[in-house]
Amino acid sequence: MRFFKQWKTTMRLNAYERKRQKLAENYIFSKPVFAEKFGALIPAMNAIRDLSLIEIQPNVTYGKKQ
Repeated sequence: MRFFKQWKTTMRLNAYERKRQKLAENYIFSKPVFAEKFGALIPAMNAIRDLSLIEIQPNVTYGKKQ
């Protein structure tokens, strides 16, 4: 039983490592073309997040008949 548990643990670790390597190779930000632009993109996204495009009033239900 101990041998089987060790084999099962080893197989799970091997499968995890294979999946991790495959994801790391295919991850979009692991490509140099995308990685260099990503640094400039984050501040722009944070600036857009804080924009107030519509005025939200308290105690008003939007999108439903009142």
